[in-house]
Amino acid sequence: MDKNLNNKNTKKVKMMNNMTTATRLSRSILLGMLCSISYVQASTPICEAPPEEDPFRCLESPNDENARRWAIQQTTLTKTFFEGRENFTTLKDDLAKVMKSDLTIAREHGGYIYNLWTDSSEHIQGLLRKTTIASYRTTTPQWETVLDMDALSRKEGKKQKLIRMECLEGTSKCLFSIRQEGSGYKAAIREFDLNTGEFVVDNGFQIPEATMSRASWVDENTLLVSPTVRQEDISFAKCPLSVQKWERGQSLSSATDIYRRARSAMSHPVRINTAAKPVMLIRDLSTIQQSDYYLLNVKLEKTKLPLPTSAFIEGHLSGQFIVSLKDNWEVLGQSYQSGEIVSVQLNPDNASQIKSVYSVWKPTNAQAIYQLSYFNQGILINYLEHVKGQLKYLKWNAGTSTWETKSLGLPANKHYTINKKHSTSITANTDADHFYFYEEDFLTPRKYYRYTVDGGYDLLKQLPAAFDASAYKIEQHFTPSNDGTRIPYFVVMKKDASLNGQNPTVLYGYGGFGESKLPEYHKHLGKAWLEKGGVYVLANIRGGGEYGPRWHHAARVKNRHKSFEDFESVARDLVKRKITSASKLGILGVSNGGLLVGATLMRHPELYGAAASLVPVLDMKRSPYIAKGAGYYGEFGNPAKIWNYMRTYSPYHNVREDATYPKVLMMCSTSDVVVGPAHARKMTALLQSKGHEVWFFESENGGHALGQNTQDYAYKEALVYQYFEKMLMED
Repeated sequence: MDKNLNNKNTKKVKMMNNMTTATRLSRSILLGMLCSISYVQASTPICEAPPEEDPFRCLESPNDENARRWAIQQTTLTKTFFEGRENFTTLKDDLAKVMKSDLTIAREHGGYIYNLWTDSSEHIQGLLRKTTIASYRTTTPQWETVLDMDALSRKEGKKQKLIRMECLEGTSKCLFSIRQEGSGYKAAIREFDLNTGEFVVDNGFQIPEATMSRASWVDENTLLVSPTVRQEDISFAKCPLSVQKWERGQSLSSATDIYRRARSAMSHPVRINTAAKPVMLIRDLSTIQQSDYYLLNVKLEKTKLPLPTSAFIEGHLSGQFIVSLKDNWEVLGQSYQSGEIVSVQLNPDNASQIKSVYSVWKPTNAQAIYQLSYFNQGILINYLEHVKGQLKYLKWNAGTSTWETKSLGLPANKHYTINKKHSTSITANTDADHFYFYEEDFLTPRKYYRYTVDGGYDLLKQLPAAFDASAYKIEQHFTPSNDGTRIPYFVVMKKDASLNGQNPTVLYGYGGFGESKLPEYHKHLGKAWLEKGGVYVLANIRGGGEYGPRWHHAARVKNRHKSFEDFESVARDLVKRKITSASKLGILGVSNGGLLVGATLMRHPELYGAAASLVPVLDMKRSPYIAKGAGYYGEFGNPAKIWNYMRTYSPYHNVREDATYPKVLMMCSTSDVVVGPAHARKMTALLQSKGHEVWFFESENGGHALGQNTQDYAYKEALVYQYFEKMLMED
């Protein structure tokens, strides 16, 4: 099959290689400039004598003057081409209109519902506002402004965005995390009073802008903080290294260490709100997948909890910790399986000992936990069955020492999301008898519900459609991977689409970090792709969490190639079903998905007619030295130990001069502190040096999301789908 696909692609690729003389000249000038940077620039010592196997290492420094100049010129070529297309501006403006904020709840606090609203005109940075629950139920809620981020940006002379709020229950005190445009993942933490609508200046808590700083309330005058302001507080993974007690009136530099471990990848406080009193924890991560928890008493003295290092604490209810297991666990003579939810009761006299463990929910082979939340009546579990969502409510029966299950009676083929507060705390409406959730799928915009134990659920809001979905359908298919494992994928296409192999198709995948990719409503998808006759496919490949920890573990470290094989199997199945053909099939991936696109393109370029790799990881040898790459050993492995294996798939090390690749779209951001711009820069330069074509785009201030507001996101999506339109719909 691969040979036939390659033959189908030959004519298209030959046409692509016939670049205009002007374009060829521009690329040659840029590569010539790059070579002079690499070998001559005295200000970049590592490039004075670059390693033979890595001549473009000088592009790794995000803000190196010469590397930035090269990136800007490459970006200018890409922007000039796509912005010059007849319908680019119209598409971008249309997307900005439909991608404005919706009415989902940011959080409920003190009897009010809070919402952060953004749009493409007046409130680009965001408007935090509140209304009563009764008003929210109406068709025209009466909103009261709490904080206007656009006005604050004008007042303080810098564009800023509210990214997180953590409020102390029973008070008007909140901690706002505020990010300045162009600062990547850096954010300042500032105390805010909801009653006065002002930041607390006199004796208020403020942490200067820094990367990944964390803070949680202990009480109204005390915080537990994990700052990254000083170098000695930053771990090898460029995350917080310590947890400190900070009392009102103290300077941050005078805060007292209560936990610090030199080899920690990240340490941070966790506050669990309960009906009785908050439970305070410290979580110390040695890798992304491994961590230890410490319980703090009223004196903030710590006791290490006797849990598996792969376990994750979801909350605390009925005197028990609610824990999700990532590996099998043998304890107190009982066995609990990977993916199971258990409740753990500690010995009241010695928190380092377990008194009892009970099973809360045990998945079948077709199921996996997606979300868990709780309130004063019980636990809400949002789980997947063959990647289709369902909710269940469980309540503790003290008489039988069991968790009793109740179905909510919702449709089984939707994607559900429990509305949870976004903060360093594990949060729930612990003093309430209700919770909020929303449902959606590829073609159904969000429906927002409120559920009460006694009254069931009722629809609060249904958001307007961004496009007419009546002409489209959703299908789910399964295809065997190389080792026989059945891989599910979703297809969104016109109901009357012909199965003739000619449908332009975008195949999206991720396959990493246990993250599930689900059938969500993407507002841009209709206008940018479906309405033009395109097909959209989501592949639920191994490495993700769609079937729980086992699905994730199956493609970690030395099994990374499994996710690539899964993705390739979906691509082949799409051709086999005549949904599309190789010349009409484009692949799209973001972050770890960018690695997926890079690796699969290098492995089998004959399968694809287009490839877009956004904010990717591509150089697996240098990854630990770039941005936060040192924190990803648990996912990818350590190249110092298993390079012979990683070398087989590292995209940067598998570029072939004699291969035929479609013209790639590579996107990154100067301010991205997660993976950095280095991978995309180096891969672009290497491909071009071997005679291959690349459209390269680097956003200066977009960070890992390639944007900070509606206008940024609209531009990004317009660029991506104009690329696919050019490659897959035009001769």
